[in-house]
Amino acid sequence: MISNGISLYRPRRDEFSRFLKEFILDRLNLHFSVYQRIYISSYFSPTYDVPWLHTKMNRRILVIDDDEGLREIIRFSLEVVSEWQVLMAASGQEGLHLAVSEQPDAILLDVVMPGSGGLEILTQLQQRMETRSIPVIMLTAKANGERRQLLEQGAKGVIIKPFKPQALVSEICALLNW
Repeated sequence: MISNGISLYRPRRDEFSRFLKEFILDRLNLHFSVYQRIYISSYFSPTYDVPWLHTKMNRRILVIDDDEGLREIIRFSLEVVSEWQVLMAASGQEGLHLAVSEQPDAILLDVVMPGSGGLEILTQLQQRMETRSIPVIMLTAKANGERRQLLEQGAKGVIIKPFKPQALVSEICALLNW
């Protein structure tokens, strides 16, 4: 396309998806084993539609999970796709401290962690005046039975692991009505 003598290149959707996949996988190569990269790459389709590009907002998300690899996947997905600021905590108590001091817009909280588990941290977040209004989305590997219990205990939503990294922003936005 030519506009005022300047050539503008506008990539097709499948070209952008391929670029995004390669960019993400190149960044992940720094942190993950070959097995983890293959697992991650299996979630990316070369023709994946990118409906969340227009949903960029200045959001701050706190990720509380003891699995460093998963925290990095979530961080990178949220930063690249949505340009959200991501805070990370490796334990429930560290996450609780960050939630109080940083006041994020939402929290992604793993259910099973050593020490203080996700349900205990969720309860503590709801009991504290400073964090009561922060929506919490639980991350779990268990399906339906636990989902109902988590929602009854006050979680705003549940994301089942493993999840598709490219759909994470859309899932969060849908669960929180953003």
